[in-house]
Amino acid sequence: MIVELVDDRVLGAIRFLDAETGLPILSPLSVAGEGIRFVANRSGMFVITRARTGAASVDAELAAFTGSFQAPPGAPAHGSVALEFTVADPGGRYLSRVGTVHLPRSQSNAAFLPVEYLLYPSPIARPVAVTTSVRLSISYDDGEKVAGAIVEVSVPVDENVTRVGRGLSDARGEAIVFVPRIPVVRWGEDTSGAVATAPFEGEARVYLAKAGYAPLYPDERDENNATLAWQGAIELVSGREHRLDPITIPTNPPTP
Repeated sequence: MIVELVDDRVLGAIRFLDAETGLPILSPLSVAGEGIRFVANRSGMFVITRARTGAASVDAELAAFTGSFQAPPGAPAHGSVALEFTVADPGGRYLSRVGTVHLPRSQSNAAFLPVEYLLYPSPIARPVAVTTSVRLSISYDDGEKVAGAIVEVSVPVDENVTRVGRGLSDARGEAIVFVPRIPVVRWGEDTSGAVATAPFEGEARVYLAKAGYAPLYPDERDENNATLAWQGAIELVSGREHRLDPITIPTNPPTP
């Protein structure tokens, strides 16, 4: 029997999470990036075993890094190489996403943890049983459909807790937002302890990426990179699907 020692180092890994549940996505995904070799494992991670940038000196450093485990070279500096990738769901349940991974990963504990990205549901997705869903159709006032609009739905369920769901419109301007854990009933405030089945009141908001920030995803949105284009009051009942009236926003929304 011949025993062969394989001494190798990976550059990092990416894991994709379901935006509704926060759990790793284990169904097949298609992940690709120019010059990047991904290897999927059974834990839902996409391990980066090789990477090429097209710059000879950087590529030589990356090759040297992956070829040595006990004493990796000091170059390239950790996180100094930024490479773009795309992920798509062949089953169509999740919307595609573009991301950037910074390589190589640190030699601290972060080296053994994947970079995590949320994937948002497409309009054909179905929520888990206890999740409330909101469907929207978004257009500009000239009739063009709005792709890549960020939708946020917030619903206060008591004085201390607000449930929030986030989603993204597809190329047809269609979006679905899942809002988890809205109570099935609310207890009345009178002394009889009556149960109220009235819907919970909340608010829906639509944001557009500012110039230079697209594509932008709900977990990346802040006041610096997105503009509020529309907002409106809504009423939600736990576990039901709700469809809002078609939303029309200005072709050139004002910048605050």
